[in-house]
Amino acid sequence: MRTRQVAKRRRYGARVTRNQALVIRAFCIWTVFVWGVRLKNILADADHSASFKAVHSIIGAISLAFAVTVFVITQRSRKGPPLDELSVRNRSDRL
Repeated sequence: MRTRQVAKRRRYGARVTRNQALVIRAFCIWTVFVWGVRLKNILADADHSASFKAVHSIIGAISLAFAVTVFVITQRSRKGPPLDELSVRNRSDRL
């Protein structure tokens, strides 16, 4: 029974506090904004070669994908039962 609880905790991880979630979300939004502007400028500029545009577009796409993924994970980690309900459930599982 004890190993089952430990496995559950590792699977879902610890909850993120509200302040931590705000910082993470702000970082994600900032990343999307910066890369959106950067990609627009890179693609519109005729001075850069096609390979430069391709490489930076791939880097930008990867950064955008990470930002969106982290934002979604943060949103999901903030949802769910309140922390006090989780502690009550964990105590009742031990009995």
